[in-house]
Amino acid sequence: MIAVILLTFSGTLRADVLDDLVNRAPNSWAAVKIGEARAGNPDAQYVVGHGLVDGSWVGLETKMGLEWLRRAADNGQPNASFTLARLYELGQYGIQIDVDQAEYWYERSFNAGMSYAARKLALLNESKSPPDIEKALSWSRKGAEAGDFECQLELGGFYGSGFRLRLDYSQSLYWYLRAMAQDLASSSQYADRAQAVLGAYYENGLGTARSMPDALQWYRLAARNGNTDANYALGKIYESGEGVAPNQEEAMDYFGAAAERDHQLAQYRLGLGFANGTGVAADRVQAIKWLTLASRRCCELTKGEVEQLQLHRVESLLSWRVEPRDVQNTLEDSMKVARAELNRIKHLSTADEIKAGETQARDFNPVRPPLPIP
Repeated sequence: MIAVILLTFSGTLRADVLDDLVNRAPNSWAAVKIGEARAGNPDAQYVVGHGLVDGSWVGLETKMGLEWLRRAADNGQPNASFTLARLYELGQYGIQIDVDQAEYWYERSFNAGMSYAARKLALLNESKSPPDIEKALSWSRKGAEAGDFECQLELGGFYGSGFRLRLDYSQSLYWYLRAMAQDLASSSQYADRAQAVLGAYYENGLGTARSMPDALQWYRLAARNGNTDANYALGKIYESGEGVAPNQEEAMDYFGAAAERDHQLAQYRLGLGFANGTGVAADRVQAIKWLTLASRRCCELTKGEVEQLQLHRVESLLSWRVEPRDVQNTLEDSMKVARAELNRIKHLSTADEIKAGETQARDFNPVRPPLPIP
C-alpha cells in the first residue's frame, strides 16, 4: 500500500499525464475536456482540475489538479474558486489545511458571483480563535444582500432575537420575507421556523401592522412543514376564534399535531379536549395519556432561563402564547390544571382505562417531521 501511495504522489509532477490520457483514448470525453481546457475554456479547466485532484481520472495528481483549478478560477469559474476553498478548508486529498488560503478562495468565489461563499466566510471567521464576530457579521450581511438564503435567515434571526445585532423586528421581518421569497424556502429544513416567526410577527404586530390573515397564512405554511409551535398557535387561534370562526374540531387537530411532536401545552389542551369531549369524542384513555404527558415535566425555570426569555420575546409568544414575564406562571398553571384534571378523570375511569392511558403515555415517542427533499 505504501509503495502505491508513493507512486501515486510521485506522479503529481509529471507534465505528460494529460498527454497519456489523450493518447490512450483520443475520442473520449476526458480527451475532449483536456483539449477544451488547453484552449482556455474555464469550465473545462475546472473539470480537468477536479478530476486530477480527486483521483477519478488517473489517481491523485494533486499539484497538477490544483494548477488547473487555479487557471479556471483565474478565468472566472466560480466553482473552481469554491472548490479550492473547500480543499484548503478541509484538507482533502492530501492537501494541508490552510485557513488563509480557504478564506482567500472563498472571497474569490463570492466576487465571481457565488453568494453562498459569504456564508462559508462568516463561519470561518466565527471559528477563528478568537472569533472575528464583526467580520463574520459583515460577510453574513454581504451574503444576504447578494441573495444567499442562509445568510438572510441568519440576519432575520439576529435582528429578531437581539443576538449580535440590535433588536429590530422590522429588519428581522424584512430578511425573513426575502428568504421566504426564494425557491429554496420550499425545501429547506429551516424554513418552517422562519415561517412560524413571521406568523408571530403579523399576529402580534411586531415590526409591521397587525394582520391576522397574514399570520394565518404563515402559520399554516409552517404547520404544513411540521413546525410544532405553528400547530399550537393555530390550535389556540381556532379555539378562541380570534381572526377566524371558532372551530373546536380544527383546534384539536392542530393541538394533536403539536402534541405528537411533544409540545407540552398542546398535550395539555388535547388532554382537556378528550376529558371533556370538546372538539373530539370524549375518551378517558386518551385523556389520561395526554394529561399524564403534559403533567409529568417539572416546569420550574432557572434564573438563567428566565433571563434568556426576556431577550426572546418571539420565542415566548410562539411556544407559550404569552409574554416572557408570564411564561413561568403559564407553565405552572397548566401543570396544576393538568394534574387536577388527570386526577378527576382517573376517579371516573376503570382500572383498565387507567392502565391503558398510562401505558400509552409511557410508550410515547414524539413524531419527528421528515427532512425536506433537497
